[in-house]
Amino acid sequence: MKLTLNCFRELAPCKFGKYFLRRSYSIELMFLLLKEEEFDSIDELFARIESAKPRMPAFLTFLKDLEGAGCIEKMVNPQKRSSRMIRLTEACRREILRVIDKPCGHSQPTNIFESTEKRHP
Repeated sequence: MKLTLNCFRELAPCKFGKYFLRRSYSIELMFLLLKEEEFDSIDELFARIESAKPRMPAFLTFLKDLEGAGCIEKMVNPQKRSSRMIRLTEACRREILRVIDKPCGHSQPTNIFESTEKRHP
């Protein structure tokens, strides 16, 4: 899979993908959640973000938004009941993978900034 501008355009109308285009760190968050089956705590997930990291209260608010949209689920961690495990919902995981695993656009551009749209002279 090669991410191009067209891939972002296809994520934007996606029922779940659109929520991961809202913050500067949200694409990274989406890929972290896709790569890992689940995170043992919110703190662990927060620590793994390397791009423009928000303050923790803003991050918690964003997680609540994602949970409300059906993108993530929080569960009690059986090893440490005071922390919450985080993972993508199965519906969200399937939909995002459906969008990003298919070729984005009608043909794969050779340049990440190239678009498959026709340009007008």
